[in-house]
Amino acid sequence: MGYNSSTLVPLWDFIQGQDMPLITPWMGSTYKDTRGGDNGTPDDMSDDEWVWRSIPGDGVSTAAAAIGMRDRGVENFGVLNGTSAGERAWSDALIASTKPVDQLNMQRRIEVEEGKSSYQSELSRLFQGDLDLWVIAIGIQDAQVVLREWDQGGYGVPVMLENILQQETLLENLRSSIGTPDAELLLYSQLPNGPQQEKVREMYESYTDQTMIPWNYAAWDGIHAAMLAIERAGAADPDSIQQNIGPVTRPTEDSVEVTSFEEGKEELQAGNEINYQGATSSFNFTDKGNIATPGTTFDVSVEDATFTQDEMISESEINDIITDPAFIDYLSNN
Repeated sequence: MGYNSSTLVPLWDFIQGQDMPLITPWMGSTYKDTRGGDNGTPDDMSDDEWVWRSIPGDGVSTAAAAIGMRDRGVENFGVLNGTSAGERAWSDALIASTKPVDQLNMQRRIEVEEGKSSYQSELSRLFQGDLDLWVIAIGIQDAQVVLREWDQGGYGVPVMLENILQQETLLENLRSSIGTPDAELLLYSQLPNGPQQEKVREMYESYTDQTMIPWNYAAWDGIHAAMLAIERAGAADPDSIQQNIGPVTRPTEDSVEVTSFEEGKEELQAGNEINYQGATSSFNFTDKGNIATPGTTFDVSVEDATFTQDEMISESEINDIITDPAFIDYLSNN
């Protein structure tokens, strides 16, 4: 379990050589869109690529962002991102998602080194010319610096946050440093909406006062996929787990839907095939070991330090973006 885009992308070839299944609740990179899983042939391991992703990929949240930008009437936008693999990949996915929308035009993209004490010069370059909106994709500590200087600079242009910045701690720190910002903060993300979502949220909040975030649901689902694969296999060696992750998470004509390990174990012991239903989504792994969800818009309040879910963006709308040749071509060439 584990690993995010910044570690998994450069380690991809190394991981393939380990012949051990890895389920990541963190890797959003579109690098994974065409890699991983078992290629839909669980009994034939010769074409397996071993990595499964229990969190929706960046293309889901960035497609939701492109649709949201279009609906807000945005035409000209800019992007400021860090140089780590995760931030670059998310920014690439965001730009790719805007390509099928003729209305949206990226005016400039500026990459910045993380860990700087000031980003005033980069912000000055970003805002040369008129922008309707700008996008930030950088770690939370640097995001606090950039957003403070954006507000102090009086640019007055709304900012869209990378979805990994959906952390109340960021808003609390901004409230302490700048109060209420002069311009709006926006966030678009994939929508955890699986049948177990509410149960998992209640369990989590009874255990800790920390903020529930989407990746927690994905971790829950990833662990359950592995546990049920072990149960179905009757063994815990790497090959047995790899061969059974797909069968317990993909619907078939005869499979029984289950929403817990206990239900799954009971059905498997009764000789039935199962289809695990998760907290993040219905959790049906594709041949490449990915899942999909609808998207959503969030109202972001620095004053209240809250992210409040607003409008849902349908899975079909998102699929229209991420299956468009313009989206695929941009990612293939960048």
